[in-house]
Amino acid sequence: MATVLGVWVLISQREQALEAISHLRWQHLVIALVAGVGTVLCSAMIWRTVLADLGDRLPLVSAGEIFLLGQLGKYLPGSVWPMLMQAQIGSRHGVSKRRTVATSVITLLISIAAGSLLIAVTWPLRPDVGGGTRWLAVLVVPAVAVLYPPVLQRVLDAGLRAVRREPLGSRTTLRGTASAAAWSLLGWCCSGALVLALAVPLGLPWGLDSAALAFGGYALAWLAGLIVVIAPAGAGAREGALVAVLATALPTAAGLVVALVARLMFTVADLLLAALVVIVVRRTGD
Repeated sequence: MATVLGVWVLISQREQALEAISHLRWQHLVIALVAGVGTVLCSAMIWRTVLADLGDRLPLVSAGEIFLLGQLGKYLPGSVWPMLMQAQIGSRHGVSKRRTVATSVITLLISIAAGSLLIAVTWPLRPDVGGGTRWLAVLVVPAVAVLYPPVLQRVLDAGLRAVRREPLGSRTTLRGTASAAAWSLLGWCCSGALVLALAVPLGLPWGLDSAALAFGGYALAWLAGLIVVIAPAGAGAREGALVAVLATALPTAAGLVVALVARLMFTVADLLLAALVVIVVRRTGD
């Protein structure tokens, strides 16, 4: 539905959308792409840090191969494909499938916690943002609580027992979780910088409150896309939520352009890094 609505808005306001696009220069796109690459790289580092915390320390290239190639599964309908693909690739590197899946689950939980924290910090700077979304900040409490190593171990082991698998046999540490969370916050900052790089040329005033809108707004949009599990990579829902947030400071057509170009930049970043890791793996394997 969000995708259909977005197409309708783009068609009905095509003149305004074309006008907004005309304000984007190649410099803005390059900055956005660099920020998108930074976001994906930070996600890979979260994953590698968590895996090392659980006991499997892989070289950067090996961890990158598992994460970057596996996460391309997010472009398929459903939310389980990245984990399944990462588990399959990870097994070729001697990492058990249940540990790979556990790593992906923990990475997701850390991203949710860090994103919720970012919303909680930035939303007070934007009094014009609807108060109905501010309750999402309370997600940081259960998200952080479940990341506490003893609690997380029980949750993961219960999940493994539910699917008739052996317990994980290892657990995270506070130090490892903190390191992964730091990578996650850096990744969220890259995502916010991407949105800001696209929105400012289209009329978003430069300032702290605009940065808060871009950073917290994308975190909110990402969480919205996460809820719609049947959409590939949250397509439609994420863009719709981002447009709604940006509507407090930008015309609808300009916000839609930002959302669509941001999606394009993240997709290009995924594909570029996946292609790069394939080239590196092939060369180092020769």
